[in-house]
Amino acid sequence: MLGAELVRPGQRRRKDLGERDIRRLLLEDHHDLVVEREPWLGASALGSGIHRVGVGTHFLVKDGLNQQFAGGKPPVERRNPDLRRPRNVVERRGRTVRCEGSGRCAQDRIAITLGVQPKGPLGIHLQTLPPKWNNFSTCRLTKWREFSTSSSERHTVRALVLPRFESTVELQNIEVPEPQAGEIRVKVSAASVNGFDLAVAAGYLNGMMEHRFPVVIGKDFAGTVDAIGADAEGFSIGDRVFGVVSKSHLGDGSFGEYVTIPVGMGVAPLPDSISFATAASLGLAGTAAVDALTAASLTADSVVLISGATGGVGVQAVQLAAQAGAHVIATARTAEAQSALTALGASALVDYTGDLAAQIHETHPDGVDVVLHFAGDASALGALVKPGGILVSAIGATAESVGNPAIAVTGVMATPTAETLTTLADHEESGRTSVAVQQVYSLDDAAAALSAFGAGKFGKLVISVA
Repeated sequence: MLGAELVRPGQRRRKDLGERDIRRLLLEDHHDLVVEREPWLGASALGSGIHRVGVGTHFLVKDGLNQQFAGGKPPVERRNPDLRRPRNVVERRGRTVRCEGSGRCAQDRIAITLGVQPKGPLGIHLQTLPPKWNNFSTCRLTKWREFSTSSSERHTVRALVLPRFESTVELQNIEVPEPQAGEIRVKVSAASVNGFDLAVAAGYLNGMMEHRFPVVIGKDFAGTVDAIGADAEGFSIGDRVFGVVSKSHLGDGSFGEYVTIPVGMGVAPLPDSISFATAASLGLAGTAAVDALTAASLTADSVVLISGATGGVGVQAVQLAAQAGAHVIATARTAEAQSALTALGASALVDYTGDLAAQIHETHPDGVDVVLHFAGDASALGALVKPGGILVSAIGATAESVGNPAIAVTGVMATPTAETLTTLADHEESGRTSVAVQQVYSLDDAAAALSAFGAGKFGKLVISVA
């Protein structure tokens, strides 16, 4: 039984507050509550510490309240907010709360906390700040204010990072990224693993790109807009978006709770019909596939060998090439992968662990018109292209490394423009293409997802963040 009066417009009556009432108060944005004594309630589901801070009226002002509330002396209970912190913002139990108000005279607005007793019988209570005035207080609560873990005022967030060169990736608490001019911040719901992420984690890009440590791993993301920087147009808070982290340096990545993205490259609106897990699998792989198909200029008479057909890029490329009318030869080893690729439109299948040249020449003695190079030995693959054909590489092969002067060699760097990303979303929404999500990992298991990718998987590995 809780001694309190719940005040509503036009009525003033006594009411005992039960657990349902308290939990409703935890969720409501605005209510008036007059507390004549501390209400207590068994609340084993809640951890000790401050859970909400309200702004209300204190009816009995004591000497020294102003000075203490202004930060002249620390709060008595160490688990209560430290009012001396900058902006009076503190963190407790995964929530960020703000203390407001002043106690200059009776009925001025001051801070009132809703917390859980840290010692003794666990219970929910209302009290003023500082808590030493609790025994003499009658409080009118006029407004709860809560800043959840998604607030920009959180000091740290979790992310999978490379702390330095010659180290392994690890989950760390890092500072909340702030959007710069022309950027938005996205609260990440899902990300996915790409070969680029493994290269960054292994330190292979040392000397090739600027590293700003700790480097957050991850390129693909999907989530909701959480904050908007100056001059960043085209998006609003709460918009569903997806894309690819496309900055000139390494440091910001998607394997974390938040990521900042320039609005001019690497982000597009996400239709409501597409899940975050699916969208997180589209960005880099889909863009690489679209760019590779564009460079290859396939026709209905083309014979194309897709090396790396079971990966995220390959799965998209098989579908797009088949829809262009090409005769698609896809590499796959297991019966499961071969069956899946056939369903996606592959005309023929070859086992990349066997004699690839013999398998190709058995049906195409002169070779193929096009090789889409997403995996494998570029030189061996280049030898399978007929004179006048083309090898399009998404993983850095050059004419020198291919070593076949009778063919053209073109490299593509996935460029995730808003137009390309929107096309990918349209393809997914219309059913023209589909994403194969092999497995979903939690952020805690993101390092394991990198290892699993290195071992080889069909389709995409997704990391669920939210």
